[in-house]
Amino acid sequence: MDRDLAKAEQVRTALSFLAIAVAYAALSTIGLGWAQVRGAGSPIWPAAGVGIAGLMLGGVRLWPAIVVGRLAASVLTGSEQPLWAEIAIAGGNALATVIPALILSRLGKWEESLQSLDGFLRFCLFGALGQALIAGLVGTSVLVLSSGPECPPSAPMAQI
Repeated sequence: MDRDLAKAEQVRTALSFLAIAVAYAALSTIGLGWAQVRGAGSPIWPAAGVGIAGLMLGGVRLWPAIVVGRLAASVLTGSEQPLWAEIAIAGGNALATVIPALILSRLGKWEESLQSLDGFLRFCLFGALGQALIAGLVGTSVLVLSSGPECPPSAPMAQI
């Protein structure tokens, strides 16, 4: 009987992983459509919500699904970034989702967090804002490092 329960849990975990990876890849592909740098640097990232909801509902152990989904999106969009940069950005997206998910789970029960103003504000502060800050910092840093010396210097401001 315990083997049946363990097998059912493994199937549930595998399906959750697959669902998060596919949804994250689909929404990342949409987000990369708005990218300022081909394959990265998007001002809008709809996959962030799927990531945090997936980890809060399925457990932080599913974080590799975010990495897989982000890497799949980079392949689907034909990203021009080097592989190391894509892996670093995917890892940054996962980190940016894991940290707020852990903070939110430590601050209170997830099921009750959006039922009160206090819970909603905690989610906005640590979930949405925290995730955006971490992902933005990692993503921008990786893009600066991957641009190399061939990146042209900023043009001086036009004289009026």
